This record gives sequence, C-alpha cells and structure tokens, in this order.
Amino acid sequence: MMREPGIPDHLTPLTTAQPQRLDGRWLSDQHEDGYRGGGDGREEIASVFHDACGLDELFQTPISVVAELGFGAGLSMLETIQRFRKVASSRARLCLVSCEKFPIDPESAREMLIHDGAATDLVSALIDQWPIHIGGWHRLSFLGGRVHLTLGFGDAAQLLPTLDFEADAWFLDGFSPQKNPDLWTPEVLEMVTQRSAPGARLGTWCSAGGVRRGLEELGWSVERLPGYSKKRHRVQARRSGTLPQRSPPRNIHVAGAGFAGAGVARAFAERGWSVTVFDSHAPASGASGNPRSLVQPRLAKGLDAASHLHLHAALFAARQMDQLGVPAAQGALHLRVGHHADKVDAALGHEGLPETLVRSVDGGEASSLAGGSVGPGAWFPSARSVSGPEYVAALLDHGNIELRNQEAVMEPSGEAPLVWCTGSAAKKALDWRGLHQIRGQLEVLKPIPGLNHAICFGHYLLPGDDCAVLGASYDHDDHDPEVREDTAEASLAIAQVAFPGLSMHRTGGRTSFRLSSRDRLPLVGPDPEGRHWFSLAHGSRGASTGPFLGAFLADLLEGVPGVLPSVFAHRLRVGRFDT
Repeated sequence: MMREPGIPDHLTPLTTAQPQRLDGRWLSDQHEDGYRGGGDGREEIASVFHDACGLDELFQTPISVVAELGFGAGLSMLETIQRFRKVASSRARLCLVSCEKFPIDPESAREMLIHDGAATDLVSALIDQWPIHIGGWHRLSFLGGRVHLTLGFGDAAQLLPTLDFEADAWFLDGFSPQKNPDLWTPEVLEMVTQRSAPGARLGTWCSAGGVRRGLEELGWSVERLPGYSKKRHRVQARRSGTLPQRSPPRNIHVAGAGFAGAGVARAFAERGWSVTVFDSHAPASGASGNPRSLVQPRLAKGLDAASHLHLHAALFAARQMDQLGVPAAQGALHLRVGHHADKVDAALGHEGLPETLVRSVDGGEASSLAGGSVGPGAWFPSARSVSGPEYVAALLDHGNIELRNQEAVMEPSGEAPLVWCTGSAAKKALDWRGLHQIRGQLEVLKPIPGLNHAICFGHYLLPGDDCAVLGASYDHDDHDPEVREDTAEASLAIAQVAFPGLSMHRTGGRTSFRLSSRDRLPLVGPDPEGRHWFSLAHGSRGASTGPFLGAFLADLLEGVPGVLPSVFAHRLRVGRFDT
C-alpha cells in the first residue's frame, strides 16, 4: 500500500479496548493493568499532573499547550479542562494533545467517567464528539471553542513524529513500563522532549529508574517525590529555559462568506479573535449556496495526503454540524454501478474498518436505505446531506463575527491579517499557476418520498424537506453560467440507470463555479511574501474542507498544535505550482 511520508495510517484497523471493572478499579484487557493507580482518580490527577506541572500559574497565560501520553477514557483531559475553567481568565485558551493506541468504546468511556466523578457537562461534550476509531489526529472542541483537544488514535511512536508542537506541560500517563513498554522507550521520551517548550514541566506517576535516567539524559531536571495512594513515588521534571509567551487574540479580516470564509471566521471567533468578514454578495452566494451539499468520507487505496485530508475533514465537519445544531440527513449509500463500482470496491477493500465508518450492504438493505429498488453498495453512516446556506449561516452566527456587505481591501494592513477565501472569483484576481475553474450544474427536484439518505452513483441524489437535489456536472473549461437542458437530461438519465423506476420531477437547476488546483488539493496558508493568508481551491468538497482547513489555518497562524499532520503545511502551501 502506498504511504506518503508524514501521513498517519488511517486504514489499518485499531483494536478497541474493553475495560473491565474489578474491586472498584477499571482494568485494561490489553495490558492487565489499572487505568488509575487506586484511590480517588481525580485527586491523583491533581497531584501527579496538575500540581507537578504548575497548571494554575500556566493557565494565566493567553494560550497554554498541555500534552499527554495515554488518553484512556479521557479523565485526565477532562479534569484539566475543569481546572482550566476554574482558574483561567475568560480570554485564556487551552490546547490539549493526547494519544491512545487502544481507544475505548464511547459508552464504556462514559460509564468510567461518570463513575470517577468527572463533570457531567464535559463528559457529555466528550462522548458526543467521540471520534470513529480510525488512525490519525482528531479535533474536539470544548467550552465554546476555548479548549481544543487534538486526539491521536494510534501508536504514539508513529503519531508524534507527524505533529510539530511545543507543549508547556506533559502528562506521562501510560500503563506501567512492565505492562506497556512501548510507551516508555528512549525514542518516545526523546519525541516528548522534542515537543516540549523551553521551561516545560512534566508529571508522571511512574518512578522507574529507566524512565528517570532517560529524562535526565535528555536534559530534564528530575525529582522523585512521594507518590499518591498506593504508589510509593511519583516524578516531576522541568526543562531549562523560559516558557514562550504566545500572542493573545486580536483582529482579523476574512474576504469571502462561503464555506471557506465562514470556516476561517468561525475558527478564529471561537478563539476570541474579532473577525470581520467581507463579501459584496450575500453569504453562501456562490458554490456554497447549493440547496443541498454532501459531506462524506473518502476512502482511497493508498495513504496519501488527499485521502487523509478528505476523510478527516468530513468527520470534523459532521462533528461540527452536530455541535452547532445544523439540520442534516445522515448517511450516504454508494451504489456499485458503472465506473462508480471501482470507488465502492476501493472503499470496501479495507478490511476491519469500523462499521460506523463504512460497511458493505446487499441489494435488500441498500433498497431499504434508498427507499426503492437498487443494487448492492457501501454505506457510510457518518456522511451528512446539509443545506449549504444553513451551514454557512451557523458558522457565521457568533458574537465575535461582523459581516460587511462590501469587498475587502486587498492592500496589506498592519491592523489585522487578511485571509482570502473568495473561491472561483480568486482566479480572476490572482495570476497563479495550477488553478482552474470547474462548472457544476445541479438539478432541483420535488421532494422524493422515501428518500432519507444521500445516494451516490457517480452523481448524487440528496434528500431535503423542501426539495431533492441531483448533481452535479463536472465541466472543465466551461464558463457558461446558464442552466442548460442538455446537462439536466444527461444527469437525469444517469440517475435513472442507477435507480430504475425512480420518479423524479425537476423544478429547476443551479449553476456555480468551483475553484480547483492541479493536484486537487486546496491552497491554505500565507503567500510566499507573507502579505496575506489564503484558503482556496476546495473544489467540490468545500462543505467539509472549508471549515476543517479554517481550523488548520488558524492553528498555523497562532502556532499551536494542528488539526492536521504538520506535513500538510507544505503539501497545501500557496505558490507550490510556481516552481
């Protein structure tokens, strides 16, 4: 299987842990060890991690970064959010990073967290966002976006090299070195050190001599102190130097109010920035204004940048829609018809992936899902069919966002950075290589009884209360803005082959233009001169990549742990086609 350097493995199945409760403790079935050391788990976390790392003082800074090895059910992270909520100022922010090789199923995690006395609102927020068990980094949001958790599923030794960041504090919370030696190797401790800021502090319940000596050899000042409860000792350590002072939120301007611009605006607004969005038209007036848009994972054959991006972007967007309360029809059925059969086979060719991500369905189940007689295919439960204007409106609905019905001034300003998210209009303004427009025409149909999920067959059929949508054409080198009857007839014919006997009543159509790039990846980041920032060329997947890469752009500008592996800063860079 092809694997692009720096891309985590999102196709190899993960093993789900099955915790067992014995004598009041939760035990791991993978390591035959307890998730906590005995006694009150919350008090242990406060002593071994929070106090050892000086979190009360750390949380007085504008942005703190706290990292952990061994997520488990998430108790340490939730207790850290709770501590932050109690002691931090209202404008402070917290970025959390954690890794887990054997993720727990969410209902077991809920039971464990409630039993351990975690704050019920934080438990609900975590379980509602609990990621599907696939490898890579997943972004979760708490306290209205003031807290981000970048949660990695997979082997820490393979995940940590893919994400560049500097933690102010580390919690080493893995199972004991005797039970789980892979998390305490010199290589892992070196990666922890490389991802620690000058002046960083570290806490762990583990006082094994090999761990202490390993940290000392890497330059940490190590103390062994009395342990908590049944643990004889614990360890805290500090790196030399002074912690970095990260900049507080300020003002930022965004040009464009489609999926990309609204996604950027939302990401910065939740972080406390004052955001002004400029658009001479109404929000979602371009390709983002389609009455229905499809957000769905993509499973290709290899581990390349595009497949990783589109998979994690779709899962991020689905979680965000749920958090914002955006109405959406769940699930997408991909039919094994025509050339689309190859894509279905590729998606189903990855054995052992969670059924919450994708599974095979026979003709009977497919027909039940489709509301009519169809053949077999692949079912993606996490997909969403959503109104583009409603999603954009929800993204822009934040007290820190001001929308102005005018064009942005493109001259550089010392007052605020400018992020250009103007979609296909950017091609007219920018003399950049590697960009091209694609015409897309969709057909608006009367609502179809029994159609409750998206149906994909090369084209797609999307359900809605007020209309159904059939689309979309993919017309290169075609600049005609008019809705054409021949395009409509071709789309209806394709749908009829995939869905024989389906009654479709067309009421109109809509044409828009999507900006795409030569390598079919978006352009995200600053221009080579550093004058402006950009989020462009999202092609036909802007409903997922726009909001997702808005968060990534905000991470890059702030210098905090990214929602994507660090290699994407290079892979998505602006100006990459100029050389």
